[in-house]
Amino acid sequence: MSAQVAVRYARSTYDPTNEPANMVWHFARAAFDWRHGLAVHFLEPTAKQPNETPSAFAGRVRQRIAEALAVPLTNHSHDDQRLQRRARRCYKRPPSGPDALAWAMPEVRTCKQRLGLDFDACTAVAEVYVTRAEASDLAVDSVEAYQKALGVSAADAAALWELRTGALSFRELLVAEALWRCSS
Repeated sequence: MSAQVAVRYARSTYDPTNEPANMVWHFARAAFDWRHGLAVHFLEPTAKQPNETPSAFAGRVRQRIAEALAVPLTNHSHDDQRLQRRARRCYKRPPSGPDALAWAMPEVRTCKQRLGLDFDACTAVAEVYVTRAEASDLAVDSVEAYQKALGVSAADAAALWELRTGALSFRELLVAEALWRCSS
């Protein structure tokens, strides 16, 4: 039997989920902030079902917590925040705005499960993407240019070309990296 507690933080200038570079400052900031608004929801205990894997049980508990907080359930993890911060550091002049680096949160957990790309692989692809973005090199106007940009086979480029719209995206580069790893 496992008890669940769902915590919703109220909007504040302090983000307790942030991965700080300086842990001393992180804890000092938490200690001296005047108020940390939060709501705590105590949920009914959940029992692991017979023959249920730990992963399936955790997924079921995540679903219950998301429902209690009335938020969508995604496969984002703390690694997505880390990836976004690393992407910001790659830029010579980081873009501004709340959604400027939304592309750098591809659900790293999903990338690991479905594409076999861990956090470090996603970071390496982000560095390539930032380099291309800063060089205004995200537009591709033919299958051949697309194949060259992704570094995949002609067949893979043709198949992906049919599914795409707009400028070259970070997710396309992630898929290309996974394809490249499979072919090596």
